Amino acid sequence: MEKFDPVVFDEGHYIGSGAYGTVKKHLHKPSGTNVAIKHCIYDDTGIPYWVLREMHLLQLLCIQNHPNIVKLLGWFMTSGHENGEECNTIGMVFTLMDFDLRKYIIENYMEKCMPIYEIKHYMRQLAEGLDFCHSSNVLHRDLKPNNLLLSGIVPGYGRVLKIADFGLGRLENNVDNDYTNRVVTLSYRGPEIILGYRKYDCGIDMWSVGCIAMEMYTSKITFGGCEEETVLVNVFKMKGHPGEDYKKRFLHKSKIEIWIQATQLYNNTIALPIKKRAINRDDSSDELVSIVDMLFDYDPSSRPKARDLLSCDFLRY
Repeated sequence: MEKFDPVVFDEGHYIGSGAYGTVKKHLHKPSGTNVAIKHCIYDDTGIPYWVLREMHLLQLLCIQNHPNIVKLLGWFMTSGHENGEECNTIGMVFTLMDFDLRKYIIENYMEKCMPIYEIKHYMRQLAEGLDFCHSSNVLHRDLKPNNLLLSGIVPGYGRVLKIADFGLGRLENNVDNDYTNRVVTLSYRGPEIILGYRKYDCGIDMWSVGCIAMEMYTSKITFGGCEEETVLVNVFKMKGHPGEDYKKRFLHKSKIEIWIQATQLYNNTIALPIKKRAINRDDSSDELVSIVDMLFDYDPSSRPKARDLLSCDFLRY
């Protein structure tokens, strides 16, 4: 991973921003190549831990240059002023991609359905990249369409997909697996994490894969909501209420009110299974629905692993 002199890049053009910084498209002047740079401002307390963690994980993953993991080319640091105040910036330099999967769905598949062959193509690549992460003991912990980048064209299939944004990722601790539950964007967060469970493994990512697959299939966010109890109710409405045994196994005492509220809001509503949520499709896929149903298993240890998905007939080319 190269340490760049920031003067080798032009001023750049804004692409997007998030909680952790601003992303711009820049020209690397010596090579004439366009790159994406994530600019992260920090103060006198030092470089944010998530930046260091993302750089460390990507440095580890990029050693083998996996085709479905975004490539971190290097980094640089600058000092300057913003809004009249002195500030420091660290820039992470990445291979430039065209857009993210969420933007792709919004711009192309809100009025029509994404073809099954294309869903299969993206799921295959996601499973390939995620299997590589998990085999390297890396949990992503924030998989969502916004963090899956697309570029180029594979004739007859779709675009190249790369997993990005490892700011919430971490290496697995195989001793006690006791992690923070303040991870994963809410609509893609497994019910056990919403309920405060901390001793998770790669199953945390596999629930998110199910959400992403369903979103490609229906063009809608599957478990939308701004509050934890709302998202949990939406899970219950698809899967049914998991019952007291589930509560005893996964509920943390700090989340008891969320469990109570979600249970009351659900109130034995008749569940609407996955298969009935894509009624506008002419090309429904029982194989895809079956895979998503397994990924939405309440028991995270029973969810298929990324490697299991790769052996499914549905994902074979």
